[in-house]
Amino acid sequence: MRAGELCGLQVNDLDLRRRLVRVNRSVWRGRVQSTKSEHCDRCFALSPLLCAHLMEFLKRWTPNESGWLFATRTGTPWDQSLVVKRKFYPLIDSLGIERGGLHAFRHANITLMDRLGVPLKLRQQRVGHSEASLTLDVYTHVVSEDDVRFAERLGEILRPNAPKLKEEGVATGGQPLVH
Repeated sequence: MRAGELCGLQVNDLDLRRRLVRVNRSVWRGRVQSTKSEHCDRCFALSPLLCAHLMEFLKRWTPNESGWLFATRTGTPWDQSLVVKRKFYPLIDSLGIERGGLHAFRHANITLMDRLGVPLKLRQQRVGHSEASLTLDVYTHVVSEDDVRFAERLGEILRPNAPKLKEEGVATGGQPLVH
């Protein structure tokens, strides 16, 4: 989710029994608004582990008049700048993770979905992109291990009967690999 969509979540947007979340609003600079576009209104599955965390969170959650999942003491929804500066940065600093902002997690999530072989259309729907090219060209990043794994698999397909390498860094026939 985008940061504003996360801030715009209300408790009734969660269906933890069916493990779903509905995204249909955003909060920007304290104002509640619709999502970026019609493609941004969506419903998608949550992991069992995330649902368990949310159930524990809801046991300690303080109800507010509008049912905001993440609200200030006065009952207004969190603003994304508040989330990043007061909540997110201290958390990632304590974990020793380099600061990259919440949006970096969207890029990481889409890249992980690509590595897991999730169909492009599903990736596009989960993140609310109207164009598949945006999901693929901007948000999906190449991971070097994938390139190495692909090269190995391609070699196995093209030369399935070739002898396997006995030692890393040496090509079949004993020639050293050039880096």
